[in-house]
Amino acid sequence: MRTLLDVAGGQMGGARRFADELDGYRRTRGAGLRVAGSGRMLSIPYLARREARLAAEPRLRRFVALNNYSAAGGWAERWVLLRNALHFLRAGEKKRMPPGLVRRVEGQARLVTALLRRADVVVVPTRSMHDRVLDRLPWLADRTVVRAHPLTPPVWTRDAGAVLLCPVLFAPFKDIELHLRTLAAAVPKVRAEYPAFRVQVTCTAGELRSARVSETAGLEPAGRVTAAEVDDLHSRSSVLFYPGEVESFGYPAAEARLSRTPVVGLDTATNREVAGDALVPFGKADPDSLAQACIQALRMVLPPLAVNPFDPVAYFDWLSGAAL
Repeated sequence: MRTLLDVAGGQMGGARRFADELDGYRRTRGAGLRVAGSGRMLSIPYLARREARLAAEPRLRRFVALNNYSAAGGWAERWVLLRNALHFLRAGEKKRMPPGLVRRVEGQARLVTALLRRADVVVVPTRSMHDRVLDRLPWLADRTVVRAHPLTPPVWTRDAGAVLLCPVLFAPFKDIELHLRTLAAAVPKVRAEYPAFRVQVTCTAGELRSARVSETAGLEPAGRVTAAEVDDLHSRSSVLFYPGEVESFGYPAAEARLSRTPVVGLDTATNREVAGDALVPFGKADPDSLAQACIQALRMVLPPLAVNPFDPVAYFDWLSGAAL
């Protein structure tokens, strides 16, 4: 295929899930697909070494940077996947975030933008991410393609009562502490209709206390869990709580959609696009709205999906050029 994928960078959350899908594709269909940067962190020296390597590979047909930083030179067609919404924050979003975080991501965004001038194809995972990028960089319009992230349908044996799962990642831009307090305030309202309603949160009791959530609030800490343990929790839950706001995609919402699990989430363009018919929206910091969304989700029965909108084979065939 003469295609090289650069996978250097973060290996947590959505980046890890994407990497797992790539590994699965390579095992079944893409054994000849070349990958660079495995286990490496992104840095200026790494990007410089990458440029030198590309310059020495005149027969390479396509180079795909899966980590936001396009190649600048080389002989190959240059593709880049933009997957960090923080690089394209809007003015109102910046005001709600720690100044130190904003300064850091703006520094990264300057380099991302400079390298984008050399990209031949820019891939984004959602239409909402497309709009973010083009609001800032309209000159990329004729080079930007929307392609949803790849995802294999999860195999979950559902045996659940009125259980809501809240997988959390504590990060300055996610407002998780606020969402947990809102969820705690909503629990009694949901239990008025569903007395057996339970909420499991993938964090420790100490993290709940740090979020100023009382131990008697009805949120059960499941602790820090592995990917396999999260799958087990999914199998024992009937609703997913996913309040992602500044996101480029949202793997938890996509997994829930494929497993036909209702998603209680904020009414954002990204959540509507990724969660699809599984989304039950609620108003931020509004316990009454959240309680009603949980009750509605507990009553929902979603029909089977005819096709997988996140088909990983189609995605990687297209990205690598195997589909040509």
